[in-house]
Amino acid sequence: MRQACRAEPFFNYTFQNEMLATNIYIKIKIAYFIFYFFNKKIYNTHYEILINGSVF
Repeated sequence: MRQACRAEPFFNYTFQNEMLATNIYIKIKIAYFIFYFFNKKIYNTHYEILINGSVF
């Protein structure tokens, strides 16, 4: 029982850290996708110019 009680706070701490990291990762992903979809047209034009400029 004593060992289980000692191990519990460590488990909670690591679990909270994992949840926090997952939360931050999801927020970054959502922000990236919003940014990507808003700027998709700009990116496409930029890459077309890049490819055409470098090839021709």
